[in-house]
Amino acid sequence: MRPWLICLFAVVLAPGCDDSRTPSSLLPSAPTSTASPAAGPAPSLSGIVRAAGRPMAGATVALLTFDAGALRASTVTGGDGSYSLPDVRNVSPYSGALVSVSKPGFFTDTRYVFVTRDQNLDIELRPTEAIAVGEVIESAVGVDARCASLGYGGGSGAACRRFALTVPRSGQLEVTVSSTPAAPFDGTVLRPDGSIGIYVAAPLSPMRLTLRVEAGLTYQIDVVHINPDTRDFELKTSLP
Repeated sequence: MRPWLICLFAVVLAPGCDDSRTPSSLLPSAPTSTASPAAGPAPSLSGIVRAAGRPMAGATVALLTFDAGALRASTVTGGDGSYSLPDVRNVSPYSGALVSVSKPGFFTDTRYVFVTRDQNLDIELRPTEAIAVGEVIESAVGVDARCASLGYGGGSGAACRRFALTVPRSGQLEVTVSSTPAAPFDGTVLRPDGSIGIYVAAPLSPMRLTLRVEAGLTYQIDVVHINPDTRDFELKTSLP
């Protein structure tokens, strides 16, 4: 885990924690108002999920825990693409609620939403870019997609590169991200239900992620570059 993320967890216990190494573009945004929310029920989050501008039925909208990225609550969009989640709570004063939106055939969208009252959030999903186990991918760093995970993605999200991988058999999936010269990366593997299977912050590449996977299911790999001078990377996957 990155030192600055430890600082976020430890801020009330260790006021002297130095977060000077925190990449400013990845810092979760603090709320613009310091006023405490009024007592009463937690706010709700609602909106419409679309793909290519059309409402999407059957998408899963979930709230994730901040400690492990597990599902805390979820719902499924109706025929008009609408959803509503009650009892939405910010996971910290800095990062808001961690939300994922998933649907087979589309990239899982993850983001933080700072909620102080009932709020609307519309999501546009994009079709997946599929890769195969064992395929070596040479890729530019992320420029058009933005995502969030346990250690990044506050504010408007972190620029990321996403891949979808359907595994042919059960086993231990291994993902390696490397670059020349070596550079820092963050990475996440998302399960099909939109929960976070594993998150890794590597101070220098190669970055390695491992996760137990099940045959026939599709997992999403998110790669975030930390060094603004990094231009490309190599991604390898294996299932020993």
